[in-house]
Amino acid sequence: MKKQLLTLSMTVVLALTSLPAISSQAKTTPVKHLPTSITKKTWYRKTSGSEGGFNDKTVFHGNTMRMTFSYGGNADWKLTKLRKSSAKVYYATLHYSKKYSSPVKIKIRSHKKFDIIEKHGVNSRGNYAGNENYGAMIFSTNKKPNVID
Repeated sequence: MKKQLLTLSMTVVLALTSLPAISSQAKTTPVKHLPTSITKKTWYRKTSGSEGGFNDKTVFHGNTMRMTFSYGGNADWKLTKLRKSSAKVYYATLHYSKKYSSPVKIKIRSHKKFDIIEKHGVNSRGNYAGNENYGAMIFSTNKKPNVID
């Protein structure tokens, strides 16, 4: 009886230690910068489906986004803790100012468009639940106002 109990307990221990770790986090790899297909272009911030129109010119300098607002004025948004999840998905912390920052997901749609999605967006359930219809900041190379490629 003791031998069977010992064999059973060893089998359970081996089975549990051989299981992969269960994690709700996506596997990510730290990186220094976004790909050059993003950082070497001039972008224009468009709308998500629920917001009014923007047409803010955005230029990257390393991991800093220089925003030139359509109504006048400038701002620098900084990306820190940049991590790559896949070829088209990055995670980072976006610093809007010295006091306000938010975890974001950067989803590259094509060579002409990418989205920045905040982690707990307003009126959305789940992490990074925004999309191009609601909650995502859409950046496009098209200069025309309110035209989304």
